[in-house]
Amino acid sequence: MEYPTEKETNYYKIVGDGSTITKKTHQHYLLFDNFDVFKGKRPVFRLGEHRNEIKNILNSANPVQVVSETNEYIVMKFFFHGGQILAFKKG
Repeated sequence: MEYPTEKETNYYKIVGDGSTITKKTHQHYLLFDNFDVFKGKRPVFRLGEHRNEIKNILNSANPVQVVSETNEYIVMKFFFHGGQILAFKKG
């Protein structure tokens, strides 16, 4: 008899208030402070486990693509939940 196994997945938690920025662009972006990622088999966020900074996530195989980058902001496209495009404060 075979038992179902749960696949390990990347889970994302966005941190910040989601205020809108329109600086030097015709696009409206939701601005957040940062995001946490952890690998696991259940979508329960465990604070402090598998935390990453943006640079570590960009260097890994996560489904993230940089759309644009300035000295203040980085805009990234996430290929999950229908493809979100979010901006993050740098520094």
